[in-house]
Amino acid sequence: MENIPPTSAAFLEHLKRSIFQGALCWGSSTEIQMDLPNPTKWGWQKSESGTLNPFWTKKPEIGKVLKWLKYNCKKKCASKCCCMKADFILVGTKKISSFKMKGALFILLTTVLSVLAEQKFAVEPEDVSAVVGSHVTLPCKVISKHGMLQWTKDDFGLGTHRNLSAFERYSMIGNDEDGDFSLKIESVNLDDDAKFQCQVSPSEDFILVGTKKISSFKMKGALFILLTTVLSVLAEQKFAVEPEDVSAVVGSHVTLPCKVISKHGMLQWTKDDFGLGTHRNLSAFERYSMIGNDEDGDFSLKIESVNLDDDAKFQCQVSPSEGQPGIRSKFATLTVVIPPEPPIISHGEFYLATENQEFELECSSNGGKPAAELTWLDGSGNAITTGVRNIKEPMPDNRRFVSKSILKIKPQKEHHNTTLTCQSQNTADRNLKTAQVNVEVKYAPTVQLTIENSNEPNDGIREGDEAKFYCLADANPNVITYKWFVNEELVVGDYTTEMVNII
Repeated sequence: MENIPPTSAAFLEHLKRSIFQGALCWGSSTEIQMDLPNPTKWGWQKSESGTLNPFWTKKPEIGKVLKWLKYNCKKKCASKCCCMKADFILVGTKKISSFKMKGALFILLTTVLSVLAEQKFAVEPEDVSAVVGSHVTLPCKVISKHGMLQWTKDDFGLGTHRNLSAFERYSMIGNDEDGDFSLKIESVNLDDDAKFQCQVSPSEDFILVGTKKISSFKMKGALFILLTTVLSVLAEQKFAVEPEDVSAVVGSHVTLPCKVISKHGMLQWTKDDFGLGTHRNLSAFERYSMIGNDEDGDFSLKIESVNLDDDAKFQCQVSPSEGQPGIRSKFATLTVVIPPEPPIISHGEFYLATENQEFELECSSNGGKPAAELTWLDGSGNAITTGVRNIKEPMPDNRRFVSKSILKIKPQKEHHNTTLTCQSQNTADRNLKTAQVNVEVKYAPTVQLTIENSNEPNDGIREGDEAKFYCLADANPNVITYKWFVNEELVVGDYTTEMVNII
């Protein structure tokens, strides 16, 4: 009988050992150096030889709290009865006497030792809208409430009494038997536009698990919180936030979100279906890490200094555990974009053309992802759309591209000394990069002949008048030889742009 421990105290020590082994030891089993608390505070005791043995209970063994009695009383117990001499009080003697335990041994229990049921929420409040002046009820029902219950308004406690006397329009309705502590607000006004929460405090030898925030815990130093969720049915693990497709410029940082509710299994990210590991630091991938914390269920993947190797399909996965099925997020594609290199015009910065003789200029920009968008501009800054042919070719890595734009021109005199511009850009960098070429056009002379004399313009030229003839020529190159002809006969003399003749 001495080996039977009192239930409540023994359960507490057993629960400590379970959490120490399951949550602390196994939870840190993947760490190189485990930082564990003193096990003697977690249901173990150290022997003289230094070994750890289970510490069963702080209560005395059952043989010291129970007594064996021989029940021989056939009538009402009197002062000489062994029951009275043992200084015990029998409660409900009528029921016990009906067991007909004559001459038998029975145990009189002095304490009923039972395990307290876990206090938890049966109904929690939900977001609600209310019209000014109306009444609203925020539901809150608790199963096996042990601690003190109160509502908070924007984290300010309203009180633990049902009438909430400090708030005349507020009251907790329902009854303790049903565990109903719903908050009723009468004549709603703007002061009630707030965040409300139903809270139950821890009670002696009992830890509340109710709201999601309280169910998350940290074990630091000698102060620890024991969670009684060991006895409850585990909530279904599911995603609160899943990753989405995203684009990132090479060299930048990107975070793929992943938040899990009630995670039980092992979580890891995959890249193109290849597992990256279950530790947050992802040591095999120095630019990768899982940020956030377990309490918030945040296992977002942070990628630093993005490069082309990160252009892949990612997924957040949680393995099956404790009867819970495994879950997988939807795939998220990380598209890495790269600015193109500055454009280059194949003919350099100068091109010599001949009037009416067609020629081509080629502009190229390498390394863009996506391929660079190339545009030609004329000397006035207007986009050239005719005579343009664009080509996009993959580079050897099949990820980046070479963009080419070929401009076909039939040059005219007006194209002489024109600066043509090729500009490039893509979605990775909308800042335009440019290259320019100056086009010089060789063209034949164009001649303009004018005449000048001393007469009035309307008088014309009379016989014997002196007349001056001017020859104006424009050509490139501007090396011009002048010859004068009269009636198709060459005029002898050293005339250039001006010739004097007597009519």
